[in-house]
Amino acid sequence: MGLFSLGKKKKELAKMSLGIISIRGDFEPKTAKPQQEVERKIELRDTIRRRINNLNEIRENCKEKKMALDICFYLNKERIEDVSRYEKDLDNLMKIVMDVLPDYMDKAEKNEGLGLFKNDNLVYDIHAAKEFVFSKDKEGTEIRLSEYNEKNL
Repeated sequence: MGLFSLGKKKKELAKMSLGIISIRGDFEPKTAKPQQEVERKIELRDTIRRRINNLNEIRENCKEKKMALDICFYLNKERIEDVSRYEKDLDNLMKIVMDVLPDYMDKAEKNEGLGLFKNDNLVYDIHAAKEFVFSKDKEGTEIRLSEYNEKNL
């Protein structure tokens, strides 16, 4: 639970956990690249589908709810000379994740997403961070999904 000052009004943001998607270990978080964006989204979506056994339960928990997301990208800095693994813009890392979570990964609705919510207008709060790790088995992405609930103090 955290407090944020919004002008003169303070509001309490209460979060009810809806699920955790953790794909750590031998998974490099990718950024959005124009020629590879669709391919990278599909790779992330399929990896989550394979590794997260309770995805249907998480989908059901998230259905029609206002969402709050906490996202951490664990970037491998084991080999300092391999800068492409850890020098990544946070906004570009987030783009792929945010496009994969809804029902569809594109506006044309050609590529299915994970179906956690209809579209990202249900996301009211996002906290994102990059953290450096020093081995492939710790590299990856973790997404904590919560219900966004705003209450006046």
